[in-house]
Amino acid sequence: DDSLRAVELPIESVAGMMGGMKAGDRVDVIAVYETGDGNDKIIESRTILTDRELVGVMTSEDGTGGALVVSVTVEEAQILASNMETGKIYIALKPFGKKGGN
Repeated sequence: DDSLRAVELPIESVAGMMGGMKAGDRVDVIAVYETGDGNDKIIESRTILTDRELVGVMTSEDGTGGALVVSVTVEEAQILASNMETGKIYIALKPFGKKGGN
């Protein structure tokens, strides 16, 4: 599909699951960020991408690093990039524990 792009997701939130993840699995992407200022800071979260397909799962040989690659539209890539700059990104594997990820 020419309208899709591949982007790399941060793996900190799924580091313990990387060995069991594979291309074709589906994930949701959650952004966590601070709003307000001073004593009124609030930590908020929202799901910014849902049911995105992993097109690549790469792990380092020593198990200390890796990358998840997901397919997104150009607009979704922009949403992801701006949220990566302003907060933290977490990944949720769906559905957790089911073979094939569907």
